[in-house]
Amino acid sequence: MKCKRTACALSPLIIICFLICSASDIPKLGQERHIFYEALKRSEVINPAELVLTHFSHIGNLHMEGEVLYVLDVREIIPDMAAPRGLNKIVILNKNLEVLHVIRYIDERPLRCDGNTLLLFGDIIIHTIDKHINGYEGNLLIFSDKGKKISVGRTKWNKLLPNTNLERKTP
Repeated sequence: MKCKRTACALSPLIIICFLICSASDIPKLGQERHIFYEALKRSEVINPAELVLTHFSHIGNLHMEGEVLYVLDVREIIPDMAAPRGLNKIVILNKNLEVLHVIRYIDERPLRCDGNTLLLFGDIIIHTIDKHINGYEGNLLIFSDKGKKISVGRTKWNKLLPNTNLERKTP
């Protein structure tokens, strides 16, 4: 009788382990930073010989049309300058770790991914006219066509933050 109960208790664990192991498209936890870094070097998005990498983070994943896209925030500085200057980039990789987009920015850091939308801190201005980018200024990057096309949109912060409209109680 105990064997049947143990088998029943273990079967959900076996299913969970199988699901975790079968998610091969997503880099393994703890190894993702190294995997993404190597992909950036291979595609020459970063140049360790000329620039110093000062910030590198995986913001999250975009999901659309059955595809997963990885969003990275990369900051590099030019060494040996009196006033440090550098390059800030949002890098979009596909599930094969191939670069789809490199979007340069000044202060408009990527904050989070939600479905096919990337929220930015501040309005990014797209200076170049790219046939794959519709719209020129906003705090949302909306991806479509498996990540090949980007639309720029805008949202108000009070729509995103539920606690901004709370009334303050006076004592």
